[in-house]
Amino acid sequence: MNDITQLRQNVLEKAHQEGQQCLKIATDSLDTDFKERQQQGLHDLKAKRQKELKALEQQFQVAQQQLKNQERQALLALKQDSIKELFEASLEKMTNFSKEEELAFLKQVLSKYPEQPLQVTFGEKTGQKFSSYDCAELRLAFPQLSYNQELIPQEAGFLVSLDQVDDNYLYRYLLESVLKEESSRIIDMLFSEI
Repeated sequence: MNDITQLRQNVLEKAHQEGQQCLKIATDSLDTDFKERQQQGLHDLKAKRQKELKALEQQFQVAQQQLKNQERQALLALKQDSIKELFEASLEKMTNFSKEEELAFLKQVLSKYPEQPLQVTFGEKTGQKFSSYDCAELRLAFPQLSYNQELIPQEAGFLVSLDQVDDNYLYRYLLESVLKEESSRIIDMLFSEI
């Protein structure tokens, strides 16, 4: 019986060794699988975080660009408002010229047209400042001058007509043309300290 016991013991020992070996293989396989899954999970998590960070960065850049655009729009609106205020203040000042200032400006302009037959049409606000005596004195200084009796409604300044061509000295027009030509320089001057 010894042989049988020995055989049985050998079989059990061999089965135990094979079981241990199978257990080790299974444990190693599970351990390797766990480590691979852990690495994959970490990789996936890292990729997810990278994607979220990229999305957040894009949102930040969009928000930052929107703020820059809003700032640009606000500055542009401020510049436009400043130009408009400057235009309106200048127009008001010119419209409120004294009669002497109006006459000085008119004489300066008329002196550019020596001995050419001219017709002057006043804007309503300027024409109301001159008496018939003022107009007669101007005709003495500029004998080639005639007047259009109709005034240009709600305007200040005047038109000088020469052979079917009108040179526009209405103050609104003069200021608009100056602002059109010089607006960039004016804006630079107004906002150089900002």
